[in-house]
Amino acid sequence: MQAFPPLLANKNILIVDDDAEGVRFLSRVLKQEHYTVRAALNGTAAFKSIKTKTPDLILLDVNMPDMSGFEVCRQLQAMKVFCEIPILFISAQGETADKLKGFEVGGSDYITKPFTPEEVLARVKTHLKLNTSMQALRTSESRFHQLADSLPQLVLTCEPDGACNFFSQQWLTYTGISKAQQLGFDWLQQLHPDDRAPTIAAWQKAIDSGTEFHTELRIRRHDGVYRWFDTQVIHLRDEEDRIIKWFWSNTDITELRKAELMSRLILDTVVEGIFGLNEAGICTFINQAGAKLLGYESTKGLLGQHLHSLIHTHNIAGDPLPQAQRSIMDSIHTSSKNSNEYLFTRKDGSFFPVWVYAKPIAYNGDIRGTVASFIDISERKRLEASLRTERDFAEGLINTAPTIVLVLDMQGRIIRFNPFMEKISGYSLDEVRGKDWFETFFSKHDWKHIKQVFFSATDDIKTHSNPIVTKDGREVPIEWSEQTLKDIDGKVTGLLSIGQDISERLAAEKALLQAREELEQRVEQRTKQLALLNQALEQAKDAAEAANRAKSIFIANMSHELRTPLNAILGFSQLMTNAPDTLPTQKENLNTINHAGEHLLAMINDVLDLSKIEAGKIELHPESFDVVRLLQDITEMFRIRAQAKNITVNLLLADNMAHYIKTDSGKLRQVLSNLLGNAVKFTQQGEISVHADILPLVHEIDRQCLQVVVQDTGKGIPQAHLDAIFKPFVQAAPDMLGQKGTGLGLAISHQFIELLGGEMRVESVMGKGSCFSFQITVEVLDTPADVRGTAQSRQVCGLQPGQQIWRILIVEDDLDNRILLTNILVQAGFKVRACTNGVEAVAMFQDWSPDFIWLDIQMPVMDGYATAAKIRTLPGGDEVKIVALTANVFQEDQGNILAAGCDDALSKPFLVSQVFAMMHQYLGVDYLYIQAQTDAPQAQTTALSREDLQKLPRALLEDLYQAALSLYVQGVEDVTAKIKVQYPEIAERIERLSQQYHYDLICDLCEQILQSEESSNE
Repeated sequence: MQAFPPLLANKNILIVDDDAEGVRFLSRVLKQEHYTVRAALNGTAAFKSIKTKTPDLILLDVNMPDMSGFEVCRQLQAMKVFCEIPILFISAQGETADKLKGFEVGGSDYITKPFTPEEVLARVKTHLKLNTSMQALRTSESRFHQLADSLPQLVLTCEPDGACNFFSQQWLTYTGISKAQQLGFDWLQQLHPDDRAPTIAAWQKAIDSGTEFHTELRIRRHDGVYRWFDTQVIHLRDEEDRIIKWFWSNTDITELRKAELMSRLILDTVVEGIFGLNEAGICTFINQAGAKLLGYESTKGLLGQHLHSLIHTHNIAGDPLPQAQRSIMDSIHTSSKNSNEYLFTRKDGSFFPVWVYAKPIAYNGDIRGTVASFIDISERKRLEASLRTERDFAEGLINTAPTIVLVLDMQGRIIRFNPFMEKISGYSLDEVRGKDWFETFFSKHDWKHIKQVFFSATDDIKTHSNPIVTKDGREVPIEWSEQTLKDIDGKVTGLLSIGQDISERLAAEKALLQAREELEQRVEQRTKQLALLNQALEQAKDAAEAANRAKSIFIANMSHELRTPLNAILGFSQLMTNAPDTLPTQKENLNTINHAGEHLLAMINDVLDLSKIEAGKIELHPESFDVVRLLQDITEMFRIRAQAKNITVNLLLADNMAHYIKTDSGKLRQVLSNLLGNAVKFTQQGEISVHADILPLVHEIDRQCLQVVVQDTGKGIPQAHLDAIFKPFVQAAPDMLGQKGTGLGLAISHQFIELLGGEMRVESVMGKGSCFSFQITVEVLDTPADVRGTAQSRQVCGLQPGQQIWRILIVEDDLDNRILLTNILVQAGFKVRACTNGVEAVAMFQDWSPDFIWLDIQMPVMDGYATAAKIRTLPGGDEVKIVALTANVFQEDQGNILAAGCDDALSKPFLVSQVFAMMHQYLGVDYLYIQAQTDAPQAQTTALSREDLQKLPRALLEDLYQAALSLYVQGVEDVTAKIKVQYPEIAERIERLSQQYHYDLICDLCEQILQSEESSNE
């Protein structure tokens, strides 16, 4: 390789000068050197000439009439297509400011008039050589880019500090992210999170130690999929062994490709020096640039000196150079032009390489000296070394890559391929170089077609698969990627093809296909099995749904059949109790009926509540109420029962206890009643404490938590029973003598608390007592504005005078309930008519136009739903008030009732006061009430105690217990009469409890004595 590229003949030079004589002079000088010369007398003509044919160099006069040379240069530099043309200014203005301006607008040099032909030729040749060198570098860089972009590896390059500054097209296509988003260290975000930290650590270690490293990591593809890559990181060092660049090569382990390499050449500005020597080698002139290159502040230190001895003391290798061998004077000695590479010495003794062009100066046939131009080629030398290094690196990468790298000319002849191809094919490069690639490595019947496929490659990489035939006749499947090779002018010069052996991949795909077929067969078999299973499950589901519907129908019928007659029993007993002619003894009997009926209703409600819970048909009805009042009322209610057993009941409220909350008060009351009832029932001595508090919720601002704890000092619950305590029909103390109840209370309470968004817990220690607690989420109210009050029940005795005559229609198929409701309303003063089904009701509505309709839902002929809907369609039907009577327990039926056209619904059994309240609400009826009589205060007597009953004979005690347990009123009275003979005070206390229907307290005291005696006998 030559040290500097030779000048090419027939270079095109444009002279722009308004001085025609000067143009002719320069043209003559240049044509003598075989340059093609064109001329323009002004800037406008120059642009036309340049656009017609681009010159290789422009000699440009500064002062011209239409456009100055500086302006012409500035406009050319602004044009991308012309900005690379070297421009040498020619001017008589030799001031430093003029020269600086010339360089500022983009000029390459500045020649001051007058000048010599030798000076002009020297400068022209120098700049043409530099431009040729730059073009060669750009051509090399372009070829290198083409080679890199044709490689399948993902390549990036980094600065010595690790900051990334280049990504190959394969990397950008693979990641789908622009270069600007990955520069510096942002590209590390494309690594898998698990690989990122180890890679960064290894990368930093390599930077710190200057060592190369190799790893395997995962890189995210544009679609979010991570793929494994074999990554090799190597460095590039300069002549001083400093790392100047890092190269990352990432090869897809599945589809190996050749890594691409990108090198960026950075050229510094080339500065040219010019000096003149006489025949003795004495420096007669030197420009400022040359002096600066030689390390001098000014030219004074060089003028008059033997310049050859001063600056040319060593050869290019750096060895001392004898005087006789200092060839810089050859142009004087031989009278010929000379250009070569030398090693110049600076003022400080350091050396630097230069390219020198020297030409002898003759006068009258005698050699009077020489003019030489030189440029510092240190950067070029460094670039050449870097290019050699990078070329060696690329060669090494190509020679070691596990892929085929193939270069063909435009006729398809083999130029070169790498050792991997030799290994696969069995041919050495020397055996097949220059042969037709397609005829040599492809079967004869399809090589022409394959050749067309290969040469259809464009600038974009094209991929296809074709097997090659090896030297021993084997076919090896290869996946090819081709791209055309172009020179600096864009002309296609050949084809670069990268081949990947896909034998293993095809074998794996075949195995995968077989496995998939086997899997599809298994899936088909399994699908058939699942279809049969799903069919069985569907049948089971249908059966379960049918059973659930049957259960719902049964519950609805049970509710209706039980509540309907019970409504008549309780209703008539209320009417008779409130009748003015009812005797005291009759009222006692009626109260007994009411007490027994309410007890029966409570047990029915327990069973139906559990059924509704299991059917998933129970709902919440949140309302605002005074929770403190509720707790006080319930505690006071059970305190009376507890006092009969000498047990203390304490209500302990927190200091910050809020009064008003919003939740389902009915369910909360039922839970509290059950827990306090159990506590009183199973506690024989000591006390019962009820603790209540409002607690904050961590994750909610608008809602808080109501916490209630009921603790007793009773017998306790065995640990073996605690796990099942909340299950239906499981009693808290199954071994307790004569225990009453359904065993549903705790199960229902537990379900209600969960429905209220809370949890119920129990702790118990045998012999010390039990503690039940729960927490539910509530909304705490600041004011009692929305709190529902409890109106005091008063007995209605008639209607306020001055009101209209209210017409009330009763539609009820049950005779007892029809008579009951008729009697309630007639006694109050309403005008009442009654019928037994919906058809009669519609006819009576049209004929009588009632103001209010009590409408039973379950009726023959036409039920309540259809009746309400029909009446609403009749004239006046939208004005009448309709309230349904229902014995159904499901809340969804309430919604259906309202949807059918009813204004409201009242559940059976109902209270007389509820009937009047409902009519007041919808009609605005005002009533007359019986004046409440103030009973004389009863004398305080001692409550019945355990000690009292211990005095009774065993036989009387057992008779009393059995009568109270079975709610046999006459039996209790008979036993009490017998006790009264010997123990009148004890009998009086028993009578008082019996009159208040506290048979449960009598049972509790009897149980304590009987159990105690049984324990002592054991």
